[in-house]
Amino acid sequence: MTKYLEKNTIKGPLINLTPDPNLGIVVTIPCYNEPNIVQILKSLSNCRPPEKRVEVIVNVNHSFDENDSVIIQNEKTINEIIQFQDTVPFFKLFVIDSRGIGSKLKGVGVARKIAMDEATRRLVQVNHLDGLITGLDADCEVSSNYFTAIEAAFNNNPKASSASIYFEHPISANQFPLNLLKAIVDYELHLRYFKNAKVWSGLKDAYYTVGSSMVVRAKDYMSQGGMNKRQAAEDFYFIHKFTALQKHIEINDCTVFPSPRVSDRVPFGTGKAIGEIIEQEDYKTYAIESFRDLKIVIILMKGLSKESSSLSDIYQQCPKSFQYFLSFGEFKSHCDEIARNTSSPLQFEKRLFKWINAFFVMKYVHHCRDYFYPNVDVLVAYKDLAKLNNWDVVDEKMAALEQIRNYDRRLV
Repeated sequence: MTKYLEKNTIKGPLINLTPDPNLGIVVTIPCYNEPNIVQILKSLSNCRPPEKRVEVIVNVNHSFDENDSVIIQNEKTINEIIQFQDTVPFFKLFVIDSRGIGSKLKGVGVARKIAMDEATRRLVQVNHLDGLITGLDADCEVSSNYFTAIEAAFNNNPKASSASIYFEHPISANQFPLNLLKAIVDYELHLRYFKNAKVWSGLKDAYYTVGSSMVVRAKDYMSQGGMNKRQAAEDFYFIHKFTALQKHIEINDCTVFPSPRVSDRVPFGTGKAIGEIIEQEDYKTYAIESFRDLKIVIILMKGLSKESSSLSDIYQQCPKSFQYFLSFGEFKSHCDEIARNTSSPLQFEKRLFKWINAFFVMKYVHHCRDYFYPNVDVLVAYKDLAKLNNWDVVDEKMAALEQIRNYDRRLV
């Protein structure tokens, strides 16, 4: 695994100081044009210290052709981090200077990768391959038990390779104008509806994929090829490399508070979505019928086995949306491949969900949206899911969001 550092990193060692032998958690923060980096640094400083030592790595980055305002802000940010270094109570704070990087290497994926690779290198130096690397964003805040809850979760789940941390966008009317507040509620309600609809359908790797709310062990980070270089959705692709291992957990007893600010840096994501929602009267999401159809498909597929000889009958029982999404020839090819490579029902099911995974589902629900079930208002969709889960049905979005947040917090 340590060969990863020789062959797959963009830059060599970036921090000269030898890490503490008891280093166990490294926080990585990509930072581009951030006007208030001190906010997250203060938030981390106010946390309770864990048993293991902690480092925080901030990667300040911009491309060589960046505009002057970003260059000036990044210079200011680096100075603020340096000034803050002497005030941190229990962790070591480092800044990586990635200003002037090539245009092909700009973007949040590369920025995360450089910081996470360096975090991995630090943990390898002290031979702590089980050490934890967390992903945060520069405009977040965290609850005071951020470190202790993460440490406890992995101590209690020694086989876990990675985790998604519970998150909540701030929704105080005192913090934001009403149009932004409405957009925040709509967007987070959509995220939580989508995730829980996948859970209801029976999907195995239904997890939140938020770049500011993730943790991975160093050894698993290396074995799965590290962070990708995508300029958007890097967190979705990264986290689902680990959910496929079926060693991914959820940490719901601490909280990350991502910023809901509007942003056009990437073609999709929270900042882009918030901006688009503000311009819309009603925010729409996937209809529950898409997940009903998915649930039927998963039940039928789980009923298959290596000895199944009725693929045609099973296929004919699948919803029309699925039959138009996947031809019988493609369906049979996948089922035959799964059968050839498994020898028990348990193995069959595991391999099945490597095929019917988060990427498959995303394509399928988009197909359903485009040809069968048009998007509906997010509150309408949520009510449909609430009925299926026997939750109390509420008639207001803020109440619906609080209800599903409470549900997610209770998940173990």
